[in-house]
Amino acid sequence: MRGALLLAVLLIVPLASAMLVGIDSPESTVIFSEQEIIIQSIEEPWNQKMWDDLENHGITPLRLLNPYELVAWDSRNIDLNLPEAVIKDSSSAQWRGGLVDYDTYSGKIWIIFEPNLPASGAELLIWKFNQMGIDINSDLEKYGSLIPHRELIDIDSINFGVRELLNLEGVLWIEPELESNSRNVQAASLMGDGSISQPVQWSLGLNGTGVILGIADSGVDYDHACFRN
Repeated sequence: MRGALLLAVLLIVPLASAMLVGIDSPESTVIFSEQEIIIQSIEEPWNQKMWDDLENHGITPLRLLNPYELVAWDSRNIDLNLPEAVIKDSSSAQWRGGLVDYDTYSGKIWIIFEPNLPASGAELLIWKFNQMGIDINSDLEKYGSLIPHRELIDIDSINFGVRELLNLEGVLWIEPELESNSRNVQAASLMGDGSISQPVQWSLGLNGTGVILGIADSGVDYDHACFRN
């Protein structure tokens, strides 16, 4: 269970500490035994019937890893026995930062959660993040969507690093917030005069002001009211 150690640390933190003021624990302590697991089918690839059977046993399938393995959320709180499958602990979430070292990263990160999380799993996740001093959206329906929910946080504003967040069950991947800049002006300059500056034409007042461009293909109806005048 990848989040067991972190959860133990969170439970030890005094509830009276300043960080936890106003934070309620989940409604039932039973929720703490819920976990993310990987289920491997031994004889055949996963199909809709097998998927539905898991839900009937209190296990919520989250996503397929490959035709024979899927990630699921176990809300049963008892030992799981599936004679035609192998149950494995889930692996840590992915860091999608390329060559950026997450142990030394400073700045904002996007946390992407597993899709299709049950309400109890989402409630546990929200509680864990609150214990870490991180406020995330409390709308449980957002975490139950097939489209993964995401949250933007500043890693410098909390006392935990990316490594600890990657070990939280229910987290799919984490990535740094990337800054993107448009380079259309630079590209136009290179094509115009070979330099990375504003195009020479602009300094001469040739910047397209007052010019209207119209594009029509061979299927245009010249007699249409929009073009008639």
